[in-house]
Amino acid sequence: MPSEKHTTLNEYRVIRRNGQLSRFDVNKIAIAMTKAFLAVEGDTATASNRIQNAVHSLTNQVIKGISRHENTVPIEDIQDQVELALMRAGFHKVARAYVLYREEHAHLRAEKHEKTVIYVTDSTGQRRPLDEKHLRAQVIEACADLVDVNAEHIFDESLKNIFDGISERDVKHTLVMTTRTFIEKEPNYTYVAARLLLDQLRSEALNFVNQGAHYYPDYFKIYIKCGIEHELLEPQLAKFDLDKLSYLKTIRRQIVWLIPSSNCQKRIRPLSKRG
Repeated sequence: MPSEKHTTLNEYRVIRRNGQLSRFDVNKIAIAMTKAFLAVEGDTATASNRIQNAVHSLTNQVIKGISRHENTVPIEDIQDQVELALMRAGFHKVARAYVLYREEHAHLRAEKHEKTVIYVTDSTGQRRPLDEKHLRAQVIEACADLVDVNAEHIFDESLKNIFDGISERDVKHTLVMTTRTFIEKEPNYTYVAARLLLDQLRSEALNFVNQGAHYYPDYFKIYIKCGIEHELLEPQLAKFDLDKLSYLKTIRRQIVWLIPSSNCQKRIRPLSKRG
Protein backbone atom coordinates (compact mmCIF):
# COMPACT_ATOMS: atom_id res chain seq x y z
CA MET A 1 0.00 0.00 0.00
CA PRO A 2 1.18 3.58 -0.60
CA SER A 3 3.07 5.09 2.26
CA GLU A 4 4.97 8.13 1.01
CA LYS A 5 3.85 11.72 1.66
CA HIS A 6 1.13 10.58 4.02
CA THR A 7 2.72 11.46 7.35
CA THR A 8 1.28 14.98 7.16
CA LEU A 9 -2.21 13.50 6.88
CA ASN A 10 -2.11 11.88 10.32
CA GLU A 11 -4.02 14.80 11.82
CA TYR A 12 -6.75 14.75 9.16
CA ARG A 13 -10.24 13.71 10.21
CA VAL A 14 -12.94 12.45 7.87
CA ILE A 15 -16.46 13.82 8.26
CA ARG A 16 -18.80 10.85 7.89
CA ARG A 17 -22.32 11.26 6.53
CA ASN A 18 -23.76 11.24 10.05
CA GLY A 19 -21.53 14.15 11.06
CA GLN A 20 -19.19 12.03 13.15
CA LEU A 21 -15.42 12.31 12.77
CA SER A 22 -13.12 9.39 12.08
CA ARG A 23 -9.38 9.09 11.62
CA PHE A 24 -8.16 9.50 8.04
CA ASP A 25 -6.92 6.15 6.73
CA VAL A 26 -5.17 6.31 3.36
CA ASN A 27 -5.26 2.52 3.06
CA LYS A 28 -9.05 2.62 2.73
CA ILE A 29 -8.65 4.64 -0.47
CA ALA A 30 -6.25 2.08 -1.92
CA ILE A 31 -8.54 -0.80 -0.90
CA ALA A 32 -11.59 0.84 -2.49
CA MET A 33 -9.77 1.37 -5.79
CA THR A 34 -8.37 -2.16 -5.75
CA LYS A 35 -11.91 -3.53 -5.37
CA ALA A 36 -13.03 -1.41 -8.32
CA PHE A 37 -10.23 -2.86 -10.46
CA LEU A 38 -11.13 -6.40 -9.39
CA ALA A 39 -14.79 -5.79 -10.26
CA VAL A 40 -13.68 -5.08 -13.84
CA GLU A 41 -10.74 -7.45 -14.32
CA GLY A 42 -11.63 -10.28 -11.94
CA ASP A 43 -10.04 -11.68 -8.79
CA THR A 44 -7.04 -13.01 -10.72
CA ALA A 45 -5.82 -9.42 -11.04
CA THR A 46 -5.16 -9.17 -7.29
CA ALA A 47 -1.47 -10.03 -7.64
CA SER A 48 -0.93 -7.91 -10.75
CA ASN A 49 1.99 -5.50 -10.39
CA ARG A 50 0.33 -3.29 -12.99
CA ILE A 51 -2.76 -2.83 -10.82
CA GLN A 52 -0.75 -2.39 -7.64
CA ASN A 53 1.36 0.32 -9.26
CA ALA A 54 -1.73 2.01 -10.69
CA VAL A 55 -3.47 2.01 -7.31
CA HIS A 56 -0.33 3.43 -5.68
CA SER A 57 -0.11 6.28 -8.20
CA LEU A 58 -3.84 7.01 -8.15
CA THR A 59 -3.94 7.08 -4.36
CA ASN A 60 -1.23 9.74 -4.32
CA GLN A 61 -3.29 11.79 -6.79
CA VAL A 62 -6.31 11.54 -4.50
CA ILE A 63 -4.21 12.72 -1.57
CA LYS A 64 -3.11 15.78 -3.54
CA GLY A 65 -6.72 16.49 -4.43
CA ILE A 66 -7.94 16.55 -0.84
CA SER A 67 -4.93 18.43 0.53
CA ARG A 68 -6.74 21.73 -0.10
CA HIS A 69 -8.83 21.01 2.99
CA GLU A 70 -7.60 22.29 6.33
CA ASN A 71 -8.01 19.61 9.01
CA THR A 72 -11.23 17.86 8.07
CA VAL A 73 -12.50 16.46 4.80
CA PRO A 74 -16.02 15.20 3.95
CA ILE A 75 -16.11 11.58 2.84
CA GLU A 76 -17.95 12.60 -0.35
CA ASP A 77 -14.98 14.77 -1.36
CA ILE A 78 -12.63 11.82 -0.99
CA GLN A 79 -14.86 9.65 -3.15
CA ASP A 80 -15.18 12.40 -5.76
CA GLN A 81 -11.39 12.60 -5.96
CA VAL A 82 -11.18 8.83 -6.47
CA GLU A 83 -13.57 9.04 -9.43
CA LEU A 84 -11.67 12.00 -10.87
CA ALA A 85 -8.30 10.26 -10.57
CA LEU A 86 -9.59 7.11 -12.28
CA MET A 87 -11.13 9.09 -15.15
CA ARG A 88 -8.05 11.25 -15.70
CA ALA A 89 -5.86 8.15 -15.83
CA GLY A 90 -8.08 6.60 -18.50
CA PHE A 91 -9.54 3.83 -16.33
CA HIS A 92 -13.08 4.57 -17.47
CA LYS A 93 -14.51 1.10 -16.86
CA VAL A 94 -13.03 1.02 -13.38
CA ALA A 95 -14.42 4.50 -12.69
CA ARG A 96 -17.89 3.35 -13.79
CA ALA A 97 -17.61 0.32 -11.50
CA TYR A 98 -16.74 2.65 -8.63
CA VAL A 99 -19.67 4.95 -9.45
CA LEU A 100 -22.06 1.98 -9.44
CA TYR A 101 -20.64 0.90 -6.09
CA ARG A 102 -21.32 4.36 -4.65
CA GLU A 103 -24.84 4.46 -6.05
CA GLU A 104 -25.65 1.03 -4.64
CA HIS A 105 -24.55 2.05 -1.18
CA ALA A 106 -26.39 5.37 -1.50
CA HIS A 107 -29.64 3.48 -2.14
CA LEU A 108 -29.01 1.26 0.88
CA ARG A 109 -28.43 4.32 3.05
CA ALA A 110 -31.59 5.99 1.74
CA GLU A 111 -33.70 2.97 2.71
CA LYS A 112 -32.62 3.14 6.35
CA HIS A 113 -31.95 6.87 6.53
CA GLU A 114 -32.48 8.55 9.87
CA LYS A 115 -31.74 12.21 10.44
CA THR A 116 -28.70 12.55 12.68
CA VAL A 117 -28.64 15.52 15.04
CA ILE A 118 -25.42 17.51 14.84
CA TYR A 119 -24.45 19.30 18.05
CA VAL A 120 -22.58 22.61 18.18
CA THR A 121 -20.39 23.65 21.12
CA ASP A 122 -20.82 27.25 22.26
CA SER A 123 -18.25 29.51 23.95
CA THR A 124 -19.17 28.17 27.40
CA GLY A 125 -18.64 24.57 26.37
CA GLN A 126 -22.36 23.78 26.23
CA ARG A 127 -23.67 21.59 23.41
CA ARG A 128 -26.83 22.41 21.49
CA PRO A 129 -28.38 21.11 18.25
CA LEU A 130 -27.26 22.84 15.06
CA ASP A 131 -29.94 25.31 13.98
CA GLU A 132 -30.06 24.55 10.26
CA LYS A 133 -32.94 26.97 9.71
CA HIS A 134 -30.90 29.85 11.14
CA LEU A 135 -27.83 28.75 9.21
CA ARG A 136 -29.75 28.73 5.93
CA ALA A 137 -31.17 32.18 6.71
CA GLN A 138 -27.63 33.52 7.23
CA VAL A 139 -26.56 32.28 3.82
CA ILE A 140 -29.69 33.55 2.08
CA GLU A 141 -29.16 36.99 3.64
CA ALA A 142 -25.53 37.03 2.53
CA CYS A 143 -26.64 36.32 -1.05
CA ALA A 144 -29.27 39.07 -1.08
CA ASP A 145 -29.22 41.41 -4.11
CA LEU A 146 -26.42 39.48 -5.83
CA VAL A 147 -26.90 37.80 -9.18
CA ASP A 148 -25.64 34.36 -10.23
CA VAL A 149 -25.13 33.08 -6.68
CA ASN A 150 -26.98 30.14 -5.13
CA ALA A 151 -27.61 30.11 -1.39
CA GLU A 152 -28.77 26.49 -1.35
CA HIS A 153 -25.54 25.30 -2.94
CA ILE A 154 -23.52 27.09 -0.25
CA PHE A 155 -25.76 25.73 2.50
CA ASP A 156 -25.65 22.13 1.25
CA GLU A 157 -21.86 22.14 0.77
CA SER A 158 -21.34 23.77 4.16
CA LEU A 159 -23.32 21.03 5.91
CA LYS A 160 -20.90 18.46 4.50
CA ASN A 161 -18.09 20.20 6.39
CA ILE A 162 -19.90 20.54 9.72
CA PHE A 163 -19.26 17.74 12.19
CA ASP A 164 -20.66 16.82 15.58
CA GLY A 165 -19.12 18.92 18.36
CA ILE A 166 -17.92 21.72 16.07
CA SER A 167 -17.59 25.14 17.73
CA GLU A 168 -19.90 28.02 16.88
CA ARG A 169 -16.94 29.98 15.55
CA ASP A 170 -15.92 27.15 13.24
CA VAL A 171 -19.47 26.90 11.88
CA LYS A 172 -19.20 30.51 10.71
CA HIS A 173 -15.69 29.89 9.41
CA THR A 174 -17.00 26.90 7.45
CA LEU A 175 -19.59 29.09 5.70
CA VAL A 176 -16.86 31.49 4.60
CA MET A 177 -14.44 28.80 3.43
CA THR A 178 -17.16 26.89 1.58
CA THR A 179 -18.29 30.04 -0.23
CA ARG A 180 -14.72 30.76 -1.32
CA THR A 181 -14.67 27.49 -3.29
CA PHE A 182 -17.37 28.92 -5.60
CA ILE A 183 -15.49 32.12 -6.46
CA GLU A 184 -13.63 30.62 -9.43
CA LYS A 185 -16.97 29.76 -11.04
CA GLU A 186 -18.70 33.06 -10.23
CA PRO A 187 -16.89 36.20 -8.95
CA ASN A 188 -19.98 37.45 -7.11
CA TYR A 189 -19.38 34.76 -4.50
CA THR A 190 -16.54 37.04 -3.35
CA TYR A 191 -19.14 39.41 -1.91
CA VAL A 192 -21.09 36.56 -0.30
CA ALA A 193 -17.90 35.39 1.41
CA ALA A 194 -17.13 38.95 2.51
CA ARG A 195 -20.57 39.39 4.06
CA LEU A 196 -20.33 36.07 5.88
CA LEU A 197 -16.89 37.03 7.17
CA LEU A 198 -18.26 40.34 8.44
CA ASP A 199 -20.97 38.40 10.26
CA GLN A 200 -18.30 36.25 11.87
CA LEU A 201 -16.14 39.20 12.91
CA ARG A 202 -19.09 41.17 14.23
CA SER A 203 -20.37 38.26 16.32
CA GLU A 204 -16.91 37.83 17.82
CA ALA A 205 -16.57 41.53 18.64
CA LEU A 206 -20.12 41.96 19.93
CA ASN A 207 -21.19 38.77 21.66
CA PHE A 208 -24.78 39.76 22.25
CA VAL A 209 -27.35 41.25 19.89
CA ASN A 210 -28.30 43.99 22.34
CA GLN A 211 -24.66 45.05 22.61
CA GLY A 212 -24.46 45.34 18.85
CA ALA A 213 -27.59 47.47 18.71
CA HIS A 214 -26.29 49.74 21.47
CA TYR A 215 -22.69 50.27 20.36
CA TYR A 216 -22.88 49.93 16.60
CA PRO A 217 -24.24 53.42 15.71
CA ASP A 218 -21.25 55.19 17.32
CA TYR A 219 -18.80 52.64 15.97
CA PHE A 220 -20.17 53.05 12.45
CA LYS A 221 -19.54 56.81 12.38
CA ILE A 222 -16.05 56.44 13.88
CA TYR A 223 -15.26 53.73 11.33
CA ILE A 224 -16.22 55.97 8.40
CA LYS A 225 -14.21 58.91 9.76
CA CYS A 226 -11.12 56.81 10.46
CA GLY A 227 -11.32 55.09 7.07
CA ILE A 228 -11.43 58.43 5.26
CA GLU A 229 -8.53 59.85 7.30
CA HIS A 230 -6.37 56.87 6.39
CA GLU A 231 -7.45 57.03 2.73
CA LEU A 232 -9.10 53.62 2.91
CA LEU A 233 -12.60 54.92 2.13
CA GLU A 234 -13.86 57.51 -0.34
CA PRO A 235 -14.37 60.97 1.24
CA GLN A 236 -17.84 61.16 -0.35
CA LEU A 237 -19.08 58.71 2.28
CA ALA A 238 -18.89 61.49 4.88
CA LYS A 239 -21.58 63.41 2.96
CA PHE A 240 -24.20 60.78 3.80
CA ASP A 241 -26.45 61.14 6.84
CA LEU A 242 -24.43 58.79 9.05
CA ASP A 243 -26.80 59.19 12.00
CA LYS A 244 -29.67 57.99 9.87
CA LEU A 245 -27.65 55.20 8.32
CA SER A 246 -26.41 53.98 11.70
CA TYR A 247 -29.96 53.52 12.95
CA LEU A 248 -31.26 51.52 10.03
CA LYS A 249 -33.28 48.56 11.19
CA THR A 250 -30.94 46.09 9.54
CA ILE A 251 -27.25 46.71 10.23
CA ARG A 252 -26.31 44.54 7.28
CA ARG A 253 -27.66 47.13 4.84
CA GLN A 254 -25.07 49.60 6.09
CA ILE A 255 -22.22 47.16 5.72
CA VAL A 256 -23.23 46.04 2.25
CA TRP A 257 -22.72 49.63 1.07
CA LEU A 258 -19.05 49.26 1.96
CA ILE A 259 -18.65 46.08 -0.10
CA PRO A 260 -18.20 46.98 -3.78
CA SER A 261 -20.91 45.56 -5.99
CA SER A 262 -20.27 44.20 -9.47
CA ASN A 263 -21.42 47.54 -10.89
CA CYS A 264 -19.40 49.75 -8.55
CA GLN A 265 -16.89 51.98 -10.32
CA LYS A 266 -15.28 53.53 -7.24
CA ARG A 267 -12.23 51.93 -5.65
CA ILE A 268 -11.23 51.53 -2.04
CA ARG A 269 -7.56 52.49 -1.86
CA PRO A 270 -5.22 49.73 -0.66
CA LEU A 271 -3.21 49.95 2.57
CA SER A 272 0.04 50.25 0.63
CA LYS A 273 -1.04 53.69 -0.66
CA ARG A 274 -1.51 55.40 2.66
CA GLY A 275 -0.35 58.97 2.82
